[in-house]
Formats: sequence, C-alpha cells, structure tokens
Amino acid sequence: LVSSKMVKLGGLWVKLGQFLSVRNDILPDECLKELSMLQDQLPPRPPTEIKRILSRALKTQRGGITLGCISICRRRRGATSVEPASDGSASISSRLQALTRNQSQIPCPELFSGFDWTPLGTASIAQVHRATLKDGREVAVKVRHRDVAEFQSDACLVRELLHRAAKKEPRLRELEAALEVWCLDVCTELDFVREANNLERVAKSLGAAALAVHVPKIVREPAALEPKDSVLVMQFVEGSRPAGGRSAIDAVIKPDTVMDDLSAAFARQVFVDGFFHAD
Repeated sequence: LVSSKMVKLGGLWVKLGQFLSVRNDILPDECLKELSMLQDQLPPRPPTEIKRILSRALKTQRGGITLGCISICRRRRGATSVEPASDGSASISSRLQALTRNQSQIPCPELFSGFDWTPLGTASIAQVHRATLKDGREVAVKVRHRDVAEFQSDACLVRELLHRAAKKEPRLRELEAALEVWCLDVCTELDFVREANNLERVAKSLGAAALAVHVPKIVREPAALEPKDSVLVMQFVEGSRPAGGRSAIDAVIKPDTVMDDLSAAFARQVFVDGFFHAD
C-alpha cells in the first residue's frame, strides 16, 4: 500500500522510498520488504510522454531553421515485440528498426533509425530506452520524467515532515540528519548535463589508470544529441544481471575478478581523485 502510494505521487517520493528501503537500522523488515518493490518494479512512462520530451529536447538545424523533432505516436494494437530471425543473422539494428515500426513511429527520425519503446529500466527520475542512430551506433537514451520539476518543493516538504516527527520520536533524529544531506544531493541528479560531465571525468581518470572498468561514452555528435537537462544519450553496452545463486553467478562472471576490478576503480576515485561516480 505504501509503495503504491509513493508510485502514484511519483518523483521524489519514489526516490525517498528507495532510500528508506535499505535503512534496516531504522525500519522493520515488513516495511523494508514493501519499499523494496520501488527498487526495480516501477511502471514505465507511456510512449506519448517520452516522445513529447524527446521532441522538445532534441532539435536539429536544417537550412538555418531550428526544427523540433517531428513525431506522431500511434501505438498499433497487438504489436509489442518482434521475434529474431531463426538463423540469428538479423542485426541488432534491424531488429530495433522492425520493433519500432511495429510499436509506433520513430521519434526524431532525422536522428534515430530505430527506437525500442519498451524501456530497459524505469527509475524514480528517468527511464532508459535502447535506440539506433542514423549512422548505426547503438545507444541508450535516458529520458527524465516530466514531473521531476517538483523535486525541490517535495524535498522541502519531506524535510519539514521528518523534522516534526523527530521531535516526537528521538530515534528518527539520525534519519533526519541523513535525509537533510540526501535532499540536497538528490536534486543535483536532475541535471543530465552535469551527469554527462561527471561520467566523462571518471572515464578519463580510470582510463589513465588502465583499470579494467568500461565507462559508457557520452554521445555528442551530431550536435543535436549533446547532453540536455532532460535527455542523455550514451553508448549502449551489453551486460547481464547475475541472479540465482553463487553457481548461477559463476556461470556468467568471475565474481572475485569483478570485485577486484571494482575495488580498484573505487579506490582510485576515492583516494587518488577525491571524486567518485556513485553509479
């Protein structure tokens, strides 16, 4: 019930639920279990909303006149996926283009040749879609939700509510202090231009140290794809989410090697650079 209400409120309230879902030092197990659903079970935003945001954020220059991305959203009934060729010969790009044709028209056709309307993931601030650029590059398109503009006012409300609650319940004072810092930090996550610059800064440092960590490249060409406050386009990198048990994880990756590489990467960021990427 609590998690569904937070999803309905959206924006910062979902983010708050995610933050509280890992505070087992304060909340009981039943609350943690309920809030944990906010980690990766959020409903995706509709294509109409995503297309509207893309058309406003991504613009191209043609003949000296700035044109917004032309897009019409018409979802065809019953067409939600495309089966790959039986011989496995179909390229990722062709499958994406076919998927796009079946689901709705391509957004910003002067920039994209394929766009998958089923998001790779939906979070409190944004959701990510897989797409193909005109030149064939596979990219991940991160689109910020339209209602995150209310984060600032909601953050003030959360801080005030917790301040009053902490006066009556001393155990909440530690949480109040943590949320005070959290509310200030979370609002900086709304700026995707800042995120892109931070990602490139970390990539440069890890690259110089020759560490075995791949950081996706930010797409800046063509110029219309330069990072925006609400849209971020980056290199798409194949990956998998190990699940199951230790044996299932061992079949996908080498846990000890991965942990060594990640530890070296974070040690470099924290102790050498004094700057680290939280993702």
